[in-house]
Amino acid sequence: MTRKAVFIRRGLDSGLKGGKAHGVFNEELQFDYFPVIFGKEDTVETFYHCRTYSEISCRLGGFLSDYLPRRLKCAVPYINPNFSNLTFEVNLTGKYLSLAKLSVGDLIVFYASLKFFINEKVFNPNKSKADALFILGFFILEEDPIITYSDSLPSSSELSYLKRRFKDHPFFSMFNPEDWDKFLREKKGIFLSGDSKSSGLFDYAMELSSSDLLINNYQPANIFFRERWGLEQSLMRTNALLAEKPEEIKKDLINWLKEPKKTSRKLREEGWKPKFGLKVK
Repeated sequence: MTRKAVFIRRGLDSGLKGGKAHGVFNEELQFDYFPVIFGKEDTVETFYHCRTYSEISCRLGGFLSDYLPRRLKCAVPYINPNFSNLTFEVNLTGKYLSLAKLSVGDLIVFYASLKFFINEKVFNPNKSKADALFILGFFILEEDPIITYSDSLPSSSELSYLKRRFKDHPFFSMFNPEDWDKFLREKKGIFLSGDSKSSGLFDYAMELSSSDLLINNYQPANIFFRERWGLEQSLMRTNALLAEKPEEIKKDLINWLKEPKKTSRKLREEGWKPKFGLKVK
């Protein structure tokens, strides 16, 4: 069976709602996932149980809000994908229809724009330009996608799976659990979940394309990954991008998840030339 690999751009971004803010990475290429905005401070009470950026710890220290412009500190992030329980959902729209064609064992790769954080004395959270696009992590699907349509609930087994796997996903945090059935009946969506044994958020960001490659709103992957993975489309697009060599991608990303420094060394020996390279001995 031929596998598929889809790339999706997620996270705070200059082109998204509440833009001109990005996630950050340090000189060691350590980073954290900065989700897009769910709601502003005056809408927090409309969510069933949500936290603001100032209440979520950052893997680089402090809280996510410490690395964001002041205007976003009390905003609520929409943590989707949720790397804690490896769940992801999107509306059933044209730019995500390719996700409905995925199946068990296929790959979803999440990437985002990040900017370099040196230290709090010189870091400017209001700087709008990101330094590069990085892969944050990936899912290898543990189940076929579950698709919901208006006035049509999933099967009882699918519904039971959704309630179990997605109970901590912010998609359901807007509602009391007793209202989930009603909401799913009105939702046109795609629900996907990753295999916990071979999916996850990276410890070190993997550079996919530097800002130097951005020309007239077109940003390709670096030439090494364009050829190695068959990823030819512009990474500026927000729709799901289908790559041509899923098995090669899967192998490289699993290796980066498990042994990032060893994998970085190997890829560079084979011709990869990242602008922000992982320090290896």
